[in-house]
Amino acid sequence: MYVVRIPSGITAMAEDFLVYDDYRKWGVGRMLMEHAIDLAEKKGARHLNLRTSSKRIEANQLYTRMGFHLHITNFYRINLPRTQ
Repeated sequence: MYVVRIPSGITAMAEDFLVYDDYRKWGVGRMLMEHAIDLAEKKGARHLNLRTSSKRIEANQLYTRMGFHLHITNFYRINLPRTQ
C-alpha cells in the first residue's frame, strides 16, 4: 500500500496483497486490509483504492464484505520498453 498526494488531496492505493494458500481462512487477509485501512486513515487519505483481479473470487468477496465498492474506471497500460 502506498499513500500519495494528488491535486484533489491525499489518496492511498493497495496492490498485490496475497495470502499463501496454507494461511487462507485464518483471517490473515482481513488483518492485512484492516492494517492498510488504518494506516491510510492515519496518513490522511480520503480514499483507499484497491486493485485486484476479477479471477480472485474469494478475495473480491472479502473486500466487498469489508466495505469496498467496485469502482468502474478505464485502466490503461503500456508495456515497456516499447517495441517497434
